Amino acid sequence: MFNKYLLSIILFLSTFFFISMGYADQDNKAIQVSQNQPQFTVQLPANLTTGYSWFLGQYDEQLIEVVSYYYEKPTKTMPGAGGNAVWIFKVKPRAFVAPHRIVIQMFYMQPWNASQAQEKKVIVVTH
Repeated sequence: MFNKYLLSIILFLSTFFFISMGYADQDNKAIQVSQNQPQFTVQLPANLTTGYSWFLGQYDEQLIEVVSYYYEKPTKTMPGAGGNAVWIFKVKPRAFVAPHRIVIQMFYMQPWNASQAQEKKVIVVTH
C-alpha cells in the first residue's frame, strides 16, 4: 500500500507541468492556434486533497477568454491520488488580425499561502 502511494506521488511530481490537447509539452513549446480552431485545452496535474489548486494569473483579456474550468478526478480511487485541472480557452478573433504571442500565467498554490505559489506560463501563438 505504501509503495503504491509513494509511486503515485512520484508520478504526480514527475508530470507536474504537463499540458495536453493544445500541442504543448513540458518544454513549454507554444500552443499553435489557428482561426479555424481557436479553442484549446490546458490540462495540469492537480491534487485537491493537498489544498492546492490552479489559479489563473495574468493574461491578455483582449485576445483570449476562459471558456470553462473543471477538476478531473483521479481514475484510481487511492486516497490522496491526484487528478487534473482542465482549463478551456478560446482565442478571440482580434488575435488573428496579426500574429500574436500570448502568455497565460497560472499559479499552483494553497489560497491561504500565496507566497509558496509555483508559477506556470502557457504560451499561445496565433497565425
